Amino acid sequence: MARIKKEEKKNNTLLLVLVGIMVFGTVAGGLLFQSPQDDQALLTTPPPLTLGPQEEIVTIKHNPSNTTLVTTAGYQTITYDNNSIYIDSNHPLVGSTLIFDIQVTNITRENFTGDMKNMTVEAGDVVEVNYTGRLAGGEVFDTSRHEIAINDSIPKVSWFNMRQLYQPLAFIAGAGMMIQGFDEAARGMKINETKTVEILPEEGYGLHNSSLLQAMPITQSWQKGMELKKYIELTKDAFKGRFGDINITKGAIFNVPGTNFNASIYYDAGDLVVVEMLPGQGDVVRFYEYPWDSTVVSVLPGQINLKHNLESGDVIQFEGLPWNSTVL
Repeated sequence: MARIKKEEKKNNTLLLVLVGIMVFGTVAGGLLFQSPQDDQALLTTPPPLTLGPQEEIVTIKHNPSNTTLVTTAGYQTITYDNNSIYIDSNHPLVGSTLIFDIQVTNITRENFTGDMKNMTVEAGDVVEVNYTGRLAGGEVFDTSRHEIAINDSIPKVSWFNMRQLYQPLAFIAGAGMMIQGFDEAARGMKINETKTVEILPEEGYGLHNSSLLQAMPITQSWQKGMELKKYIELTKDAFKGRFGDINITKGAIFNVPGTNFNASIYYDAGDLVVVEMLPGQGDVVRFYEYPWDSTVVSVLPGQINLKHNLESGDVIQFEGLPWNSTVL
């Protein structure tokens, strides 16, 4: 897809992953909570679990690199320093003056009966163009021409990506499909005409939007111990929302979604259900959204105490992040 097309804003999946890491321990598997009487407490932070002075805290250091990613959420430029990682969701061409070489290869207009040699691009026409986009310093950031894309002697931006198919770009003039300056540059051009145009940021990708720049710490710490309530009381609707379409029958055993352990129906009365978590002492459990196992260190009448199996030097990979992380 040509980078000169206007882009719709999409959910920023990478930032959602980052937010999830930053609040780890508050929602792990949706099963951490303070009070079994309050279903909303499933999303609260548990009290500290003391496992000894050397085991209370685990710290990881993220290992990013300076790069620009093309994701389903759009472009994301990642930079970092000694303290923070910065994720910039502005388009990498924001604030840049762009230079385009444009050649119109075809014009299609409904009910046109004149001489196509004299036909010029007007609003509403379907226009096909070959083009090459460069920064003021000469680096190519996009092109429809294969011979330019594969020519290593022509400088490219660091995030230049090869396409699977090189062919003229088609768009409807005046329909807002392209950045303003490119659309306007094509107006009035004839088939096979070529021009070079300079597009200022205001008619290109605009100016930098600071609200699209997010930061997260490069090192993060949390408790190495975690409490899981032994019993959960919730309504039947809430039960189905959390555990799926399971037949609510006393004694029924089922897998807890997002984990490798089971639970059972401990009590069923009217609209209320009590669920019992079944991990036993010594069991190794996994919350699949996090890249490590945890061991059950004790089972008390009302809670299950877990310890994350993370040791200094371990390298872990959070799903959805373009870097790994090291346990300090």
